[in-house]
Amino acid sequence: SAWHANYYFMASSTVFAAALHLLSFLFIVEAYLDYKKKKRFLILAGIVSGLSFLSSPSSSAMIFLQALIILYLFSESTLLERFNLFLIFCSSLVLIIAPYIIANGQSILEHLNNNIRTPHYIDALDKLGYIPKPPFFSFFHIGMVYAPVMFGVFILFCILFLTSKGRKGHMEKILFSLMLIIYFHTIIIDLLPFTKLARTHFPAYPL
Repeated sequence: SAWHANYYFMASSTVFAAALHLLSFLFIVEAYLDYKKKKRFLILAGIVSGLSFLSSPSSSAMIFLQALIILYLFSESTLLERFNLFLIFCSSLVLIIAPYIIANGQSILEHLNNNIRTPHYIDALDKLGYIPKPPFFSFFHIGMVYAPVMFGVFILFCILFLTSKGRKGHMEKILFSLMLIIYFHTIIIDLLPFTKLARTHFPAYPL
């Protein structure tokens, strides 16, 4: 897609964040499927998620959801084991993020404030006299414009999967967690008071 290539050649951090979130999810799935190496994979997932935070502020929502997915995938484990696995992920994540936040806390707050009080709103107000309100589920609205077939198939698959009956095994739980991450990420981005640009949804597109 020329649209993604445009962001890539602009050296947009959101493209890098998208790749990192895909890798982080892969490590979480590997941890779920390989019980002998689950701690090792969750440490890697936490490190990669930490790097994604450094690349794009909109990554925060995805990191939060991936942490919750760990609790869901390991729901058959004991409460103590689930807490330990969750802590392993969060600890490796914090080790990456904390030094950066301590060193650049002020600039991070300024960047977030700029996202909330963005010049895009001022430009729209000057040109149009009002601020256009983006449609809810803007993720799907954008997707249906740029890749209607892909998004149509995805939505159809979700409907068929959710309406199917029977016990869900490992692969079904992974697919269900994938759908949860995508849908909840789109809702969180639409609810947060940030700029509703296409690139804020980049972390969810590869998933």
